[in-house]
Amino acid sequence: MKRRLGHNESLFSYFINLSHSFGTDVLVLLETMKLNEKFRLHSGDLKRIDFYPMSLLNASKITAITGLSYEEVHRSSFANVIRTFNESAKGESSRILNKIIRDKLSYCPECLRSSKTYPLLWKIDTIDTCIIHKNKLNNCCGHCKETIAYQSIREVNRCPHCSNRLSEVIGSKEEISEVEMEQQVWFTENWEYLLNYTGESLTNSETALRLLYILNECQSYFNRKIIVAKRSQGCVEHLLQCARGTLQKRRSVHLSNLLFTLYKMKTHVKDFLVLSVPQEFVDSLHEKSIGHLAKMTACEAPWCEKYGEVGELVPTGVLNTTKSGEHLSYYMVCKSCGCEYAFNEGKKLVERGYFINAYKILKTRDITRLTWPEKEKIFGLKRDRIRRVMAYFHNQNVIVNDIHKGKIDAVLLERFIRAFSEGVSLEEVRYWREWQNYEQFLLHRYHSSVIKASVESSGRQKINATDSFYKKRIESTCKKLIKENITINLPNVALAAGTSATTIRNKQCSELVGIYRKRQVKAMRQNRIRLMEEEIDAYFAAHSDERIYTQKLYAATSVDYLYLKRYAPWLLEKIEQMKLEHNKEIFAVAS
Repeated sequence: MKRRLGHNESLFSYFINLSHSFGTDVLVLLETMKLNEKFRLHSGDLKRIDFYPMSLLNASKITAITGLSYEEVHRSSFANVIRTFNESAKGESSRILNKIIRDKLSYCPECLRSSKTYPLLWKIDTIDTCIIHKNKLNNCCGHCKETIAYQSIREVNRCPHCSNRLSEVIGSKEEISEVEMEQQVWFTENWEYLLNYTGESLTNSETALRLLYILNECQSYFNRKIIVAKRSQGCVEHLLQCARGTLQKRRSVHLSNLLFTLYKMKTHVKDFLVLSVPQEFVDSLHEKSIGHLAKMTACEAPWCEKYGEVGELVPTGVLNTTKSGEHLSYYMVCKSCGCEYAFNEGKKLVERGYFINAYKILKTRDITRLTWPEKEKIFGLKRDRIRRVMAYFHNQNVIVNDIHKGKIDAVLLERFIRAFSEGVSLEEVRYWREWQNYEQFLLHRYHSSVIKASVESSGRQKINATDSFYKKRIESTCKKLIKENITINLPNVALAAGTSATTIRNKQCSELVGIYRKRQVKAMRQNRIRLMEEEIDAYFAAHSDERIYTQKLYAATSVDYLYLKRYAPWLLEKIEQMKLEHNKEIFAVAS
């Protein structure tokens, strides 16, 4: 018995309908076409049919038994999509569709009334609207409210739980905005094109290269700033590595990232697949990377003992930022003198601080007799920064001044150095009570040992020994927030405790906050379940002389079926048992 494949029908739907016309179970039918004769198919294998059927079934047997062509088999599954974007020889190992394909049915009741098929598009997670009937797709049975796993389906348009027809319910009338509908129409059309596309395949590098070119507004020279400003899904660095072919492990551009980016850039997938990228843009991607340039740089401070020596600048871990309207990237610090650097938009090394410029001024004129307003005018700096400059050069034995002459306190110096390894901020050190004045703090701040400790801590995760007093403080704050029914998270706890989220992390108390957050969520969940249980009891009491229907119970109360299924399945069983016993009593009284 031959059967035609419906318009956009999935291969899974086709086999379900075919087995039903044969009067047999779908697994029995698939046993006649399976690829590996040694293994018996089971329900869990049904989800593999639409993904990549050739990993489960023998293509020649499919065509012989069903009369379908190879093109139809590929078009009714994700095989064409996988072939287009997957470099692996094994299509079933492709991860470009990871978390895109639904394992539970979403459907449009109106579509099922006119065609007893499940379109392949209903399996795609980003498509949640029927653009024909302008309805949101239902994600559970309209009769019993149960979600329907594909592996449980044995007949199209019939719920495997209550056996009612899915088409006999009213479709979702949720209001859909024009923007949402426009997006759904775009995704539907582009997915339909991909499912039917049989043109040339793209390598991972070609896919990433074309996507970068589109994000670059089709300009011939790569401009990172333009791409970062788009805030596209996916990591720019990952795209660059894919395009350059520098990834150690083969990884593809995920299809969801690709399509969301194309939608944002108003580019149809049809145009993407035939896009030609200029060689000039390709060449610009392969220019020396910022990391390679960094290895070739040296400290530019004339007083530094490592002046001009390549390899003495240490990356701090900060890759991109904007300061005073200027884009800076790849922060570095000199291991010897502590001067800080970064690359500007032209990939030129610039000092992030103000010591080099100040040095040039101090070497050409005497400022000892100048007033503070005069000094500020000459340096172009505020008074506090000038004081730091003077303290720094005094410690570097470059320009000694009377203001910072004094003895170094060995105890305070050791404590200062230890503070970096403990994750204590400079702001906190600045206000230690032991400092006689601000000048004494600066004298120690720019000591060579402190600078070295500061450099070593740059870009490194700071570890702080547990402070028992601080821990008790955070713990009591969490208990207070639970009592006051305020959401527990790092910002709220920090605000209530009069500290900062960074300090909480540095003092290893973020896990403690997480523990109390879980306790709060658990308590709130239990309270919500308890209220639902009370509402259920009240509903049964109010309908003591009537027959109880589960659907009416959910409609008349605030009981959330999906919530209970996830967190309190025992309560669903209790409801069902109560309903059976109640209706049995009603039936006994009536008879």
